[in-house]
Amino acid sequence: MSVPAAIEAQDGTPATAKPRARWPWRALAGTYAVAVLALCGMAIHAYGLYCEGFGCVAIGILWFAWACVSPVVLLAGVLAWWRLRPGRWAWLVAGALAVQLLSAGWLAWAWLGSRSAPV
Repeated sequence: MSVPAAIEAQDGTPATAKPRARWPWRALAGTYAVAVLALCGMAIHAYGLYCEGFGCVAIGILWFAWACVSPVVLLAGVLAWWRLRPGRWAWLVAGALAVQLLSAGWLAWAWLGSRSAPV
């Protein structure tokens, strides 16, 4: 069985593999870092809000939105970290993953320590 012409060069040596496009994963990494900053800013702002009357509904909606968006952002970060080669972009994503996981853990600990948790 012969080797296809696309894999073999003219002089009989194997052709080099086409380099993988890295810009989509770098764009995902940058978007992920911005999304983590937005999630952290939203969490810090919502944590300091005072619950009074009908305003508690808005705070609940804000926390529900945060809880729905955070796993999607985390999945994007894990995907970007998995696909990037070791380097600056991978370090950026790893740092943002650490910040996101630490902030989510802090919020879970604060929620469980409050009177709101149904434990």
